[in-house]
Amino acid sequence: MQRWMPFSRTNFDPSRREFNKKLAALGLAAVSMPVLGRAAFAAPTMTAMTYTNYHVKGLFPAYADKYGDIPKVSYMSDDEDAFQKLRGGFPADTAHPNTSSIRRWRDAELIRPIDTGKLSHWADIFDEVKAVKGITDGSETFVCPTCWGNASIIYRTDLVDEADIADPSWALLANPKYQGRVAAGTILEELVLPAALRAGVPQSEIFSMTDEQIAATKEVLRAQHGNLRYYWSSLTDMEQGLASGELVAAVGWNTSVNSLKKQGVPVAYLQPKEGILTWLDGVVRTTQGKASDDEVYDFMNAWIAPEAGKYLIEEIGYGHTNRKSFEIASAEKKQQLGLEEPTSNLSKGIFFEEIDGPTREKYSTMVEEVKSGF
Repeated sequence: MQRWMPFSRTNFDPSRREFNKKLAALGLAAVSMPVLGRAAFAAPTMTAMTYTNYHVKGLFPAYADKYGDIPKVSYMSDDEDAFQKLRGGFPADTAHPNTSSIRRWRDAELIRPIDTGKLSHWADIFDEVKAVKGITDGSETFVCPTCWGNASIIYRTDLVDEADIADPSWALLANPKYQGRVAAGTILEELVLPAALRAGVPQSEIFSMTDEQIAATKEVLRAQHGNLRYYWSSLTDMEQGLASGELVAAVGWNTSVNSLKKQGVPVAYLQPKEGILTWLDGVVRTTQGKASDDEVYDFMNAWIAPEAGKYLIEEIGYGHTNRKSFEIASAEKKQQLGLEEPTSNLSKGIFFEEIDGPTREKYSTMVEEVKSGF
């Protein structure tokens, strides 16, 4: 998925970039409007490789306050884009990949270990987050985890019958009652993994299925395919479809729930019994970075501070990794996003893992065959 190569919430591609455009005004404002009255502080020297919507002062206010501005930036469109830039020698000090990419980055010697003793909020990071694959290699930590979110079904509460969500399932996308009024995305994982779960593949095996499991998953996808109105690649189109009632349900992310609720659209986020998909992003320190230890750790500490988490939850709609951020975030906003019980949400989440190249190719071929009618 363009959101993952091996994972990046853009292969997520056009939609991730489109979402970035929505928040670009914030990012550009942050870059072009330095904080005044900070002459006593040295200007930032580090360069962060990150997404547009992650490069705003509200997500690391303590750093901006200390250094008088936010870091210089190189925008990444997805994990693969950042990987190739770093491998080509781009001199960024930090990057912001998904944990499912870390093994590849580590094997390519693009990132260096992090001293968690220098992370002032490390003790407040959810234990469920610290246990996610990719955070460590078993002995050293390579990621300062910052934010997480989900992929699930967004549905119109006024257009979907309560009886059809009483036993919440990814099967809602295949319910014939809503034929032509549901949509899935184009991201490979978000198509294959839910179908695999419905086909009875154990959660521990969905990232490395056998040929027999792939065949069973294909049958689930084939039945679902005939029920869809379309596969969306534009975040805006999907949200507009739900807002107008053209769609009653669609696969999407927390941020779309946040956006639609701000418009007054009656939507909710499904918690499928088979499992909700969860991604985790974090700041890594590159091997070619030149910024000082102090500055890089100031940046990481600012990202995982409770105040940064409050901004992330309320303004962007993602979950933060610091449990204390949920204590100060708006109760109404947490309820709207389905984040009232973050520990439970994290415990139930199926975190994305790396899918090796040959297996990914099989998954991709399967999806294309379903879409082509084979």
